Amino acid sequence: MKKIIILTFLLFTVCTQAQLEIASWDFQNGGDISEWTIADNDAVNGSTWALRDNYYSAIMGAAPINVLSLNNLGGPGFADEWAILPVQDLSFYSGTHLNLDYLKGFFEAESDMQLLLYAFVSENTPTVANFLTSTPIATITLIGDFNDPPLEVPLVVNIPATYNVANVHFALVYKWSPTGEGAPSAALELTKVAITADQVLDIKDAAVRTNTKIKQNPVSETLRFNLGNAVSAAGLSIKLYNFSGMMVKESKYDEAGISVSDLSAGAYFAVLNDGASIERLKFIKK
Repeated sequence: MKKIIILTFLLFTVCTQAQLEIASWDFQNGGDISEWTIADNDAVNGSTWALRDNYYSAIMGAAPINVLSLNNLGGPGFADEWAILPVQDLSFYSGTHLNLDYLKGFFEAESDMQLLLYAFVSENTPTVANFLTSTPIATITLIGDFNDPPLEVPLVVNIPATYNVANVHFALVYKWSPTGEGAPSAALELTKVAITADQVLDIKDAAVRTNTKIKQNPVSETLRFNLGNAVSAAGLSIKLYNFSGMMVKESKYDEAGISVSDLSAGAYFAVLNDGASIERLKFIKK
């Protein structure tokens, strides 16, 4: 038993120190934008973000690379192009980042270009007008060159801690400028977009009360709670996350408990939310 406890502690330490991938869209490996909101806010020629083969392969006959792209960036027809990511819950992470992989080089990002990163907190999908009530939280510069064939380049942008909350939306925006970024380039192409975090918050780090107790921990079959006064059973939702930060189960509160028999053995977080208060508890599935 002592060895199991020590191993669990070591696994917890490694997981909390590793970079956690909260959400990811790898366009080269089947990632799609079906849950994204794409908006052509200038409405000049209808051109906007789309999934397609990279521009270089289309012209040169090379092996295609699937990308999220804007092509033929030569004029004001690409003045205001928005790609709004699906809603995220970053409320129990710290050190969050937006990760972009993009292509630079011949027919791709040949000159330096800029993307604006906007954020907006809402339970509903925001409109462009909602985002524009505030200023961008980051200006992202994509470095271009004339390498042939184009190179894939990773880029990491820090997300301000202000947005480590529930129901946060992010938008990537390209704004063409005749004197600034993007005019000489043929395409702006992203091969992967991801949101990552440095660690999951410990209970002591979270700005919430935690009076609820887990009845049996470790648990093998059914996860049950003794609710305290920090949350109300009415309208209480429960989400279970593994230590990679991925949600593995969601349920309304039931006094009889939640079945975890189908979960793999290991460490998990239970996040209880009644709409007014949040509690986070760790448990071990054996």
